[in-house]
Amino acid sequence: MVTVRYKKLASGKYSIYLDCYDVTKKERHYEFLKQYVAFDYNKKSKVLPEDLAIMQSVQSIVAERTKNDAPIDTINPLNETNTLLSFIEEQHNNGLVLYTKAFTKHLKKYLALTKDPILTDIDSEWVEQFANYCKATYSVNHTRTLIQHLQSILSLARKNGFETVNPSKQLTDYPLTVKDLEYLTDEETDLLIQSQTTFNPHIRDAFLFSLYSGLRWQDMKTLKRDNVMESVNELEIVNGLKTVNASASVNRLSKLYSLTLSHVYSKTVYMLELNAQASEIITNYLKDKTPDQLVFDKLPNMTNCFTKLRLWGYQAGLQKDLSFSKARNTFMFKSIQKNDSITQMCKELGLQRRQKVKIIAKRLKNHDSITV
Repeated sequence: MVTVRYKKLASGKYSIYLDCYDVTKKERHYEFLKQYVAFDYNKKSKVLPEDLAIMQSVQSIVAERTKNDAPIDTINPLNETNTLLSFIEEQHNNGLVLYTKAFTKHLKKYLALTKDPILTDIDSEWVEQFANYCKATYSVNHTRTLIQHLQSILSLARKNGFETVNPSKQLTDYPLTVKDLEYLTDEETDLLIQSQTTFNPHIRDAFLFSLYSGLRWQDMKTLKRDNVMESVNELEIVNGLKTVNASASVNRLSKLYSLTLSHVYSKTVYMLELNAQASEIITNYLKDKTPDQLVFDKLPNMTNCFTKLRLWGYQAGLQKDLSFSKARNTFMFKSIQKNDSITQMCKELGLQRRQKVKIIAKRLKNHDSITV
């Protein structure tokens, strides 16, 4: 796929370059043609006579580059990628933006009441109308999320040469609110560990693994052997063996692991270092596993799993239902307590929404011992 783009120069002229994207390899590169015109013809419908020869030359170059592709109309810049919705869908098709697919569904509902705007026509008034619609339809937090996604899309549009508004002002009108999250105290965690269970041991171990690693239910359910890498533990070396001290022998706790995961929405990859407690649990599930096999391969469906967790909590004497979200919240509070850096907290949790973590961390200033 080849797209003609324009870069404005200090002289006021526009340098033409090709945005070349290989769909099969998912690789992108840019080719500057050393051709200059008076306008960005992705934003102007009529080509000036003095620029016509150059634009025809560019048309020939694009045709040569895309012999096996569908023809691209470079002279008529009012093509389908100039509107907000079509621009987003183009980014989706090229694999450049993935986390805005849910946003696109909500945007289509809104545009059913109006029309898909040209990117360069989007101003503060348009953003305000969209924000008012969202506020009347969704919660404040959901509205804020939708505006944030709109902001990301418009920022990407500006990087592609479209002059459009920055809706950051509207975000200040919708402050992020965070509900108090339920977690397990030290005492509750001890009660669980001491309580014997007879159901599928994968459920118990998966819950405790989530408690010590912060993984979500969907991460647990899809975790494969290929996502797990063994790391070297910094232990004393005695006679060529890793030991805790000179008199100790090597055991399974000498192994630590790291996970390669992807963020839920953006699908960007991040690394997660496991602590000794999580490493001890996962060690038992890695034996004889091929790279494409699930680590917790005997976990039942969500309904069955969560029913057994609630039964376990009841038998242990807890006054709250167990769930993987409570396990993750407990790990979150532990991470917040031991770290001063919001960046480090988010790294341990695989979180991208740092503002939410800041709000939670501020609330925890008045808490003492809350986690495992």
